[in-house]
Amino acid sequence: MGWMGLLRRTRRLRGWVLSNVGLVAAALVLAPAATGVPASRSAAGGTAGPKAPAGPQAPAGPKVPPVATVAPAPPGVKSGPADELTYQSARLKGEVNPGGQATAYFFLYGPTPAYGSQSLTVSLEAGGRAVTVFTQLAGLQPLTGYHYSLVAINALGTRFGADETFTTAAAPLTLMIGASANPAILGVPVSIFGQTVGTGAPGSAVVLQANPFPFTGGFQIVGSPGLASSAGTFSFDVGPVALSTQFRVVSVGPGQPLVSDTLTEFVRLAVTTTVTRSATSGGGTATTFAGTISPAEVGARVSVQRMVAGRWTLVAATKAQATTIGGASYSIALHLNHSGSYRVYSASVEGGHLASAGEPVTVHVHGGFGPSTT
Repeated sequence: MGWMGLLRRTRRLRGWVLSNVGLVAAALVLAPAATGVPASRSAAGGTAGPKAPAGPQAPAGPKVPPVATVAPAPPGVKSGPADELTYQSARLKGEVNPGGQATAYFFLYGPTPAYGSQSLTVSLEAGGRAVTVFTQLAGLQPLTGYHYSLVAINALGTRFGADETFTTAAAPLTLMIGASANPAILGVPVSIFGQTVGTGAPGSAVVLQANPFPFTGGFQIVGSPGLASSAGTFSFDVGPVALSTQFRVVSVGPGQPLVSDTLTEFVRLAVTTTVTRSATSGGGTATTFAGTISPAEVGARVSVQRMVAGRWTLVAATKAQATTIGGASYSIALHLNHSGSYRVYSASVEGGHLASAGEPVTVHVHGGFGPSTT
């Protein structure tokens, strides 16, 4: 080839490079580094020409962190301190490293290092880092020392945490009271009983206080203080209660007194009933219901009732009258058309007693009388 032909070929090659400089630059920039070819050299090992301006580049994607691998191992375990202590509960905690394996853990606990009890078993996913674990214990004894240890298990082994201890708090004293009968029947003795529960309950001293109706006089001590038994129980015999009365029990001794809830002992009226029959001037027969109401409820409504279809229904009514014996009396004569079970019912007018009824009596209109079977 002559020098004129070579000149023409060189000019054509230079024109192609200038017209495709963008494509050449993009190819160099985008050449994968894995080829090991430096960006400044051609595939043939030649030297590239001057760098052309880089074209627009695609945004880089999110970086993916390398996946950490954990060599399988027995679990790591560390018993931690107990907290949230009460007289009957506690929270135990510790740390468990699953060792790259699915792992289960639980706590052993009991009054000695032999333990004897176990918490519920909890599962952990495989992982290589220690995690904090907890369990809540309930039903513990007050003011009692306990030992515990955290235990972790996976496919490669079982590990025990160090033996740790805690002591529950003292149980607060509480007073509970009740009555031998409520409502009480007027004239029948009543006992107030109860129990002191909590640390120090056995042998503790208590006193009974009363506040009779209308409950405005305040509580006053009844009798002498008593001592709770070894089980914390106590009892006070107060005899017959004349009016509905509030009772409470108060602890005696050093510190702030402990007071029970208030128990209102209600008292029913005492109603007696006598039934007689007599002839009337018109040739008929009158049935008379008479008796007393104690204590005196002068002016109280007194009703004669008959049992009909399982319910007491009103037959007639009158009012109680004063008597010389400190009570109240009533008497009412009726012309009855139906045999059956009858009773006398009296309501209270002064509020210190509950309404009450006398014993039911069976009345035969064409015969005699007898105790009711209803």
